[in-house]
Amino acid sequence: GHGDTMVPVAGSTTVGGTPITKLIPVKRLNELIQRTKDGGAEIVGLLKTGSAYYAPSAAITQMV
Repeated sequence: GHGDTMVPVAGSTTVGGTPITKLIPVKRLNELIQRTKDGGAEIVGLLKTGSAYYAPSAAITQMV
């Protein structure tokens, strides 16, 4: 789930075989990771539905 227990593994993430850390500056990558962790609660708060299935696609859209 989302939150502080979420474990993004940026060091093992690649895009087309290229490490994500070579494509996105570390500062921006950390911002995206934090936004992803917080995204579920943010979306639930906005939608008022109790579902956060939009958060992963929103985070990916930001990264791509």
